[in-house]
Amino acid sequence: MGPALQGVKPQRVPRRPVGAIIVAMRSILRLGARGARAAAWLALAGATSAVAMPPTASRVELQRWFASLQQSREADLGAARTWTFTFVAASTGPLESLWRELVRDGYRLVALDGSGMPSLRVMRVELHSPATLVQRNQSLTLAAHRHGARYVSFDVARSDAVR
Repeated sequence: MGPALQGVKPQRVPRRPVGAIIVAMRSILRLGARGARAAAWLALAGATSAVAMPPTASRVELQRWFASLQQSREADLGAARTWTFTFVAASTGPLESLWRELVRDGYRLVALDGSGMPSLRVMRVELHSPATLVQRNQSLTLAAHRHGARYVSFDVARSDAVR
């Protein structure tokens, strides 16, 4: 274990995906860029209902994630699914301006929370492959940066596909 992970322990998180995302975001902010991916994976390892992925996941990591979801039959990724995307910022101002841009692009607001660490969750029904998800992550990272926010995670609904 490298110096960036000393003292970081895998944690059990609430069954709700939101709880896992909050734990991951706090870990990322505490450790900074160095070790952030490992901290997010450790924090999310205990999630039981969903595992949010960091937007920095490589195409190979996404291919493994897609395969594991298909094998466990948690999600049929060959159909349009509800995807959620999470952002954080130092205050709600950047998140509100980002939210307005994303709504114009067809995203729907899930939550805008100004308490503690301000966060924004949006959703959109889309069909993704690992390659298209890498592109989506790049575009959302740029959008967040333009507004002074950070894109920290995404997840896919595990229920039945949208018809």
